[in-house]
Amino acid sequence: MSRADERNKAAGGWRAATARDPKLMLVLEHGANILAAIQEEQHGRTQRAESTVYSHKVDLTEFALWREAYTCADRGQPERNLIWYYAAAAELAGLI
Repeated sequence: MSRADERNKAAGGWRAATARDPKLMLVLEHGANILAAIQEEQHGRTQRAESTVYSHKVDLTEFALWREAYTCADRGQPERNLIWYYAAAAELAGLI
């Protein structure tokens, strides 16, 4: 994939996020929910234990970023540094 293609995908995701496209929002929400379920399955008991140190209680990075991408777009204020999450969601939604 060329750099121009990558930029086009990023721009398409950004446009969908700024427009709060319903398909994009659905994919972002479902993506965050799927990653939350994976996190719960892999680390749930450990994260909830009283004896677990803080660094093992925080959300996994990928889940936190998908959730943040959804939250920002849902507020109507997408963050530029999350543009690749918007691009991935737009591609999954069939928008680009």
